[in-house]
Amino acid sequence: MFTRELRAFSFDEVTPVTRIASLSSGDQPNRRYGDNHMTESLPVLVVEDQEILLAFLKTALERSGLKIVAASSGAEALGLLAQRKFAGIVSDLKIPGGIGGAEIFDWVQENRPELSPCFLFITGNMSDPYAVEIQKRTGALFIEKPFKIALLIELIKKIMSRNAQSGLGLAPETS
Repeated sequence: MFTRELRAFSFDEVTPVTRIASLSSGDQPNRRYGDNHMTESLPVLVVEDQEILLAFLKTALERSGLKIVAASSGAEALGLLAQRKFAGIVSDLKIPGGIGGAEIFDWVQENRPELSPCFLFITGNMSDPYAVEIQKRTGALFIEKPFKIALLIELIKKIMSRNAQSGLGLAPETS
C-alpha cells in the first residue's frame, strides 16, 4: 500500500481540497453512486483539458460503476470517436488547441449523428454568450462547474439511456 498527498476534488462537489489518497491493489472502488448494470455498458468518453480534473472525473465516475475513456484534447477525442463505440460523450466546452467541445459536437453530428443526443457539455459559466449560443444550437445538456458528482452521474445516465433506447453508440464500420 502506498500513501501520497494529492491535489484533488471532493467526491460530492467539484471543489478543490487537499486530501490523502490511500490505495492498494486489493481496494475495491466505492459503488456509492452506482448501479451494477452500468458496468456492462459501453464506455462514456470524457474530454477535459485540465489533467487533475480529468483524473478526478475518471476516478469518481468509475467508482460509480461507469466505464470511462478519458481524452485530454479535442484531437484525441476525435481519434477515439472515429475508432470506438461510446454510450455518451461528456466534454468541456472550452478546450485549448482549436478543437473544443463545440467542434467535437459538430464532428459527432456530421460523422456519428446517432451520438448527438448523447452529448453533455461541462462549462464554467452557463451565462457566457458562447455557452448560450452553443446550447441553443446543439440542444445538448449542459452542467456548470462546480457541480456535484451525483448530478453529473444522473445526467450521464440520462444521455446513456437515450443511447440505449435507440441502440446507438456504434462505431463506423471500417474496411
